[in-house]
Amino acid sequence: SLETITVDPANSAFKVGEDGALYNRDGSILYLYPQGRIAANTTYRVPDGVSALWKAAFKGAKNIVSLDLNQVTIIGDQAFTGTGITEVTVPATVTAMGTNVFNGTDIVAANYDASTLLQTLTFNNCTKLETVTIGEHVTGTGNAPFTGCGNLKTVYFDAENVAKLPNTAPYWFAGCTAPNVTVHIGENCKYVPANFARQFTGLAAVVFDSGSNAVEIGDNAFYGSTELATLTDDDGRISAIGSQAYKDTNLSGSLSLGKRLTKIDTGAFMGTKINHIDLVGADGGLALAAVNEANGAFSNISTLTTAKLSNVTQIDWGSFRNCSGLIAVDLTESAELRSVSERYVFTDLADGSVIYVNDNAKTTLFKAGGNYTASKTAVAVTEGGIFADNTTFEAGKLATPIKTGYKFEGWYTKDGTPSGDWGTKVEGTVTAGQTYYAKWVKRQLSDIEVVAKNANVPYGTTLSKDNFTVTAVYDNGEREPVTEFSVSPNTALTTPGTVQVAVTYQEKTATCDITVDKASQAAPASAPTLKDRTYTSITLNTVEPNANGAVAQYSRDGGKTWQNLPEFTDLTSGTTYTFAVRYAETDTYKVSPASATAEFSTLYRSSGGSSSSGRSYAVTVPSAKNGDVTVSPKNASKG
Repeated sequence: SLETITVDPANSAFKVGEDGALYNRDGSILYLYPQGRIAANTTYRVPDGVSALWKAAFKGAKNIVSLDLNQVTIIGDQAFTGTGITEVTVPATVTAMGTNVFNGTDIVAANYDASTLLQTLTFNNCTKLETVTIGEHVTGTGNAPFTGCGNLKTVYFDAENVAKLPNTAPYWFAGCTAPNVTVHIGENCKYVPANFARQFTGLAAVVFDSGSNAVEIGDNAFYGSTELATLTDDDGRISAIGSQAYKDTNLSGSLSLGKRLTKIDTGAFMGTKINHIDLVGADGGLALAAVNEANGAFSNISTLTTAKLSNVTQIDWGSFRNCSGLIAVDLTESAELRSVSERYVFTDLADGSVIYVNDNAKTTLFKAGGNYTASKTAVAVTEGGIFADNTTFEAGKLATPIKTGYKFEGWYTKDGTPSGDWGTKVEGTVTAGQTYYAKWVKRQLSDIEVVAKNANVPYGTTLSKDNFTVTAVYDNGEREPVTEFSVSPNTALTTPGTVQVAVTYQEKTATCDITVDKASQAAPASAPTLKDRTYTSITLNTVEPNANGAVAQYSRDGGKTWQNLPEFTDLTSGTTYTFAVRYAETDTYKVSPASATAEFSTLYRSSGGSSSSGRSYAVTVPSAKNGDVTVSPKNASKG
């Protein structure tokens, strides 16, 4: 391989740089780097001042494993073809790219943020490529930039201003053979271009990452990606879906889209395997659009069983045509529905299917034999009712709606709102082609539930509404918190123990038990004082009962045990005890805390006599009056 390039110093067009590469005279263009000059595992940084890399400038340089493009703005065709690069970042400062630039390299991870197209075959045959980020400055793509990338696992698409090209635009992943690929739509993205992942057979999941930008999906964006089974848009970023955007994908299960949706175009989900859809239109409403004589957004989905359409304003030609398993269309939360095409919108749904609308005026939008099949489908007017999320819909039966403040009385064959004539109540299977009407009556209070916020209250508490949580239970199953109610008893509670409390709201009363705790009382003001002591007893001064009528109790062991009398007997001579006093428990007061403590000792008795010195003494008293008293020994002292 080439190791050395030599240029005559007198050459005015070219020069050899310090790195041995061939440059133009001012060093702004790198034409060729001698592959044989590069040591193994080289990290190559393009020198300062170089703005352009010529065609095939590093082609075949297997020893380059890492690349820093530095100040480069233009990269020519095949510039790094066949190199050993394992990671690469193409920054936004790059404004022009050739084709096949990284063809056949060892790249594992690529961050491509050039301010231009992702050009034709840019990563062609990069068989080790696993992760690619398409940055916010990318403007579009050439043909098949990922052909032969059989190990690709994750794509981050974050382009902010991709050009909105028609559905003849190039396929971004044509020829990419990798299986089980996940595409993340980044926070900067505003538009997923037409044909973006069309026929990308290895695509398994599309995830819209959290972000504030609304995202429009172009025509055919994921059309024919036959393994695409999951579409996740938890933040509700999708604002519009182009024609055939998800046609013939493997999307299945439940599809929930909303908050910003304004339009879903012709055939957008045609041929998928979705079984439930939950669409919420933007504040201005959602249009299910279609060109006349074309298949509508959800046509020909045989697996679809239920559809909840909220804030939908327009439903065009054939939107749900030939959805042969569809048993319920819930339009009850589309109060501003203004336009339903007269042709094929709901034709050939399941036998016993029902279209639910929220008011009688909207029945004029539905034409038996026109936009729905009279032999298969009925229309039901909920009169302001809606359906809970856990509602079960069954073919041939009318589901039960809910309406705040009302109890559902059943389905009838006539609208009795103006006249009171409701016709016949529906008890069994619905009849196709018939219109049914929900009957409501004002709800009635059936019960109340009361719970004490605290099971125990202090002595002397006066109960009020603040002590309880009350719930009203109505005959239609609704439950509401109540703030205005009466409580009995409502005077100070001065009897400790269990008290039954009655709470009344309107005509309903419920009870609950609370416990009134005994009142607390203060400890005696001072420590006990000594009245008398002997060798085996100590007597304290009596503490009088307090204002609560509680008598004193006394302790000789610092409060471990207590007795009712201030005299302690059977004590040990010459021993110090720790005394305390407290007030006893009464019918209405808890026992008080103990007072401060005091220490007192019994008199000391020796084993040979009563003196504390341990010596023996004798006192002799004569029988005659006024005789002498003799003390032995003579040096005994009073003690």
